[in-house]
Amino acid sequence: MSQHRAERARQKREEILDAALQVFSAKGFHRATNQDIARAAGIASAGLIYHYFQDKQDLLKHLLERLNPALDELVSSSEFQNQPLRSGLLRLAAGFASLADDPKRAATLRLFLGEALLERETANALFAAGPQRFLSALTPWLQSHIDKGKLKDWPADQLARHFLSPFFMSTMFQVVFQQPINLSPDQLQRSVDLFLEGASP
Repeated sequence: MSQHRAERARQKREEILDAALQVFSAKGFHRATNQDIARAAGIASAGLIYHYFQDKQDLLKHLLERLNPALDELVSSSEFQNQPLRSGLLRLAAGFASLADDPKRAATLRLFLGEALLERETANALFAAGPQRFLSALTPWLQSHIDKGKLKDWPADQLARHFLSPFFMSTMFQVVFQQPINLSPDQLQRSVDLFLEGASP
């Protein structure tokens, strides 16, 4: 496949995913049809969707995967892994607090939260792709700082959850109630300092 055709296919997939997000958000996953999605995407035939995705469940899966890069970027870079404790925590706080600022990402989170309340499988998939993925990357980084004596010798996974909780709740407040939090740099610094006050040896 030529580079131009590959780029066009990638663009078409994104258009279909945007349309699916729009339709799922308006009608709910189970009530939405491929015809609804095709119409929203400006596609003449709903059958064309199957050229890019297996079924509606596959569309839902790919919508969820679009959340991952933002989470991965926060914790996976070598630049982050080598940061001092406080500056690393500030970077994570600012990054996680801004996750719901993007309208598409916020709409995707809203969709999955609604579906998660209806189906355990969706709840498990959302947890694995979001909080669990983030915690799995954050925990060993915190453990490295425990080993250096920078943090109390507590279970690193519990420290990760304690650190993440206020920012997760802020994100959920924006997503569920659609009320902007707009945490200032000073507020983020205070949150990080409160965490360090309790977690430092």
